[in-house]
Amino acid sequence: DAEQGHRMVFGYGYIPWEYRYGTRSYIIPGFVSGILFLCRLLQLDNPIVYAMVVKAVSSTLSVSIIYCIYFIGRNISTEASARLAAVFACLWYELIYFAHKPTPEILATYLLSGALVCLFRKPENGNALLFGLLAGLTVAVRLQYSPVVALICAVACLSWRKKTLAAAGLAFGVVIGLSGFLDYLTWGHFFSFYYQNYLFNAVHNISLIYGTESSFYYLLM
Repeated sequence: DAEQGHRMVFGYGYIPWEYRYGTRSYIIPGFVSGILFLCRLLQLDNPIVYAMVVKAVSSTLSVSIIYCIYFIGRNISTEASARLAAVFACLWYELIYFAHKPTPEILATYLLSGALVCLFRKPENGNALLFGLLAGLTVAVRLQYSPVVALICAVACLSWRKKTLAAAGLAFGVVIGLSGFLDYLTWGHFFSFYYQNYLFNAVHNISLIYGTESSFYYLLM
């Protein structure tokens, strides 16, 4: 995804099959291209320099998950437990290893964690709007996280008032609608990212080429 952002700014780069058939959204390439365009504008167009800038921005974003874990821990347990969870998050090897990589899985995890924080905060309209925004962006960036987003939305439905839910639903719908419009601008079809993902992975079983794991894989890991 970062390479596609590079291609948008500098005009060259490898194009994987996902970006030939519209199974990926241009949200992340657009985000990366904004950073690279700014670097180019400031004449920081040396690959060593702008690559480090992208990694620095990504690493800065990764700090958000530490705060999210702290906040959630404080709300479901104690202050001491929350601080301990935050320390463990700082030393979490996968976070350290992937922090500098702006991939859909990683960025969507940050967004999902932010949505969880909103779920634990007071259900005010502003918080609900942020919840809907983050939940919508999670789905727009990483469609495979939809079941988890559906689960936390179900929790919100059981916990929040109708007016608050309406605000969250509005923000969610706007984000999904804009992501569909972005697909129209980039792929020529509304919601191409969603449709092509289903077509290639559920109908044509392209994902099976890269290997499969048992249903209990994550639990066993």
